[in-house]
Amino acid sequence: MLNKNEGIHDDCFNLVARKFAFEELEKLKGTNKNVSKHYMDLKFSLACQLSKGDEYRTKVDYNQLAKFALEWPWRKYNVKECTWILIPLQTVTACGIYNLFILDMSRRALYIVDQTPKPDLYKIQPLKKYTNKIQRVSTVLNEVMKVSCPWWRDDLILFDHRVVEVNQFELNGDLSGYNVLLAMHAWNGKRIETSICNNDNYEVRKHILLHLLTYTGNKNIANIPKGVRDHLERYISLTSKKQ
Repeated sequence: MLNKNEGIHDDCFNLVARKFAFEELEKLKGTNKNVSKHYMDLKFSLACQLSKGDEYRTKVDYNQLAKFALEWPWRKYNVKECTWILIPLQTVTACGIYNLFILDMSRRALYIVDQTPKPDLYKIQPLKKYTNKIQRVSTVLNEVMKVSCPWWRDDLILFDHRVVEVNQFELNGDLSGYNVLLAMHAWNGKRIETSICNNDNYEVRKHILLHLLTYTGNKNIANIPKGVRDHLERYISLTSKKQ
């Protein structure tokens, strides 16, 4: 993960997203509070097959996808009651370019996080860049929600669509996935709040790696000495307080 010339592997991305979801549920342990953030991993994005045309897409098993995308094993909750649903999307598979769709269920708004530069074609109407993605994500999400939440009546297409103001820079895929994970964790409902510079290759990778190493669900966690794990946990805690 610290190799600056490589993007994040799908399995690592999914494990970090899982760690964030675990943290979210741990904070609410012993309370009756609703889960505010529902984290998805890349399984939903994979099912959307965004890089393929309609005629080349394979059939989606929505029952199976609902289990992967809308459920975590640590606590049962209704995704529709979450304040935000965070959907990472791998939009250009070959280059490892990622976007983040944030569904704000209370405001019925879709926030789009995209750090790639906007071509001149979309500078006047930036949302046009995402029309096909929104339509496809909406189609898959509606079908998945019908499985898990039969009373789901929302339609992503009818949400208020907004592009989040973020630093934009030329991405070759090396940092794109890491920055989407950073954005998922740092989203506060209005903006992405983090002390990590999102174009600092080493710092971004180090921050995500620390989260991965301190995840108790990591099957290889026992390979890390307890003293080292404690130090990493303290570092993560101090870093989070600065955000």
